[in-house]
Amino acid sequence: MSKRTFPSHLLLFISILAGCSTTGVLPPEQKRSAIEQEQIAQCKKNVPDQDRVQKEAVTTGCITTMVAWRAIGQNNPAALICMVGGGTGFLLGESIAERKCAYLTEEERLNGEIAHASSMNSKFAIYSLQSKKDLALYEKQIKTLAAQRQAEAANSAEQEKLKQSLAKQLAKERQTIKQVQDEQRFKQATLQEARQQAKQASVEKADKLEAEIRILQKNIRQMQEAASKLQDYSDLL
Repeated sequence: MSKRTFPSHLLLFISILAGCSTTGVLPPEQKRSAIEQEQIAQCKKNVPDQDRVQKEAVTTGCITTMVAWRAIGQNNPAALICMVGGGTGFLLGESIAERKCAYLTEEERLNGEIAHASSMNSKFAIYSLQSKKDLALYEKQIKTLAAQRQAEAANSAEQEKLKQSLAKQLAKERQTIKQVQDEQRFKQATLQEARQQAKQASVEKADKLEAEIRILQKNIRQMQEAASKLQDYSDLL
């Protein structure tokens, strides 16, 4: 019997999802008291809606992608990987405000931000893959409509739907970029405070956080480039 092999991107997808299933950024070094747990829960409950990460339903992006893919004549959308929970929620998990509720000491904040930055960076492989597929899909749709328009068979309603879809996607990308940039600035502030402590343990952890921040900055630039392409596609319409 031959062994079944899986595409490398699916193995990457599965391995990253396994790492995303844990709750919280880091387990506390000592068990929280009931009072502390209640304080943390109450703090998170009181975070304003505008300071939370907005998460989408898991299936929304998958269904939209499949419908659009078939609309341009592609009958095999199975190869597409659908973003889990929406781009923002997938990358960020909890917002800065929610996460800060669980930090009772500066040491916990430093440990937590190292783990959170590492988690975000590990997910960018999937995020980038989906972003490239989305860009390719939009480009194909635009070329299809352009050909129809040249043949005087353009469907204005379909074109308007595509414009709205592009505008929505661009707004989501910009919102995600803003939140990731906020994360990068918060982690930078955490790093600076750790550097000021000048303790050996803090220095070692600060080095780890600084390395993750450099990777995060690179990933932000990739997101900005993708958003710029979406804007170019929108301008073409």
